Amino acid sequence: MGISIEVIDSATGRSAIGASFVLWRKETDWQELAKGQVARAGQQQAIRPPTPDGSGTRSALERGMYRLRIDLDPYFAGLGVAPFQSHIEVAFRVFHCGQQIRFLMMITPTSCDHHIVLSDDRPPARSSQN
Repeated sequence: MGISIEVIDSATGRSAIGASFVLWRKETDWQELAKGQVARAGQQQAIRPPTPDGSGTRSALERGMYRLRIDLDPYFAGLGVAPFQSHIEVAFRVFHCGQQIRFLMMITPTSCDHHIVLSDDRPPARSSQN
């Protein structure tokens, strides 16, 4: 899966459908990898960056520094509200290709909170016995 996001409006208890996101990876400069919108209610939005040749999507992220931005204005504009924060931005590292990262963003027009859940699909390390 790589990265997934879920954005919940805490005031309504619903998914913030319409909030947009952008994912960048740090090379020499920040390179945009993926962008889109939070789509379905109650569903995590999987972010799958394209392969370098553009022929498909990557199943895992490469090691490195990343930045994820969730733009809240499109969602709150649909509700007729101007939020205090226009976006949430998180910079993070991927330490190995099997790392799974889930972002849970809880928002209201005046606040936001985010939780990050890391998991690992690498097999457990084997202990050496002498």
